[in-house]
Amino acid sequence: MVFMSYNENVKIIAFVGLAGAGKTTAVEYLAEKNIPKVTGANNEQIDNLVGAGQHVIVEDGLTNWQDYKRLKQEFHHDLTVVAVIAPKHIRHHRLTIRPLSPMTEADASARDWQEVEDGQVAGPIAIADRYITNDASIEEFYKKINALLEVLQINA
Repeated sequence: MVFMSYNENVKIIAFVGLAGAGKTTAVEYLAEKNIPKVTGANNEQIDNLVGAGQHVIVEDGLTNWQDYKRLKQEFHHDLTVVAVIAPKHIRHHRLTIRPLSPMTEADASARDWQEVEDGQVAGPIAIADRYITNDASIEEFYKKINALLEVLQINA
């Protein structure tokens, strides 16, 4: 498959982070601002959206080192990787109270280990282009996302 070469007007934002950090919350917030999302580092979806005239796309599901390297190689100038980070006790608490598939503390801890060792998510987090700390209210998190959009010069 041949992927499009984009111009400087296209921006792809990919959120990375451990479970419970707030990646999905960030993606859904941007989707509410009418920024289309793709899932699972799907280059074909990205090409289709760009071909349809989209200039900003959010990636929901950049969860491993291999996908990161592929996206960075194919969309290097257009891709901004944003790591969402939060202290472990906050992430684990979120995972225990979430409505869909809540976890026990032991399950949350095991998931951390699995994502770092087997899922290879630590690499993309370590070399992300930007970092957002999500350790306060949802309103504060949204303010940080809005500030990120300003820095990236995205009107949404």
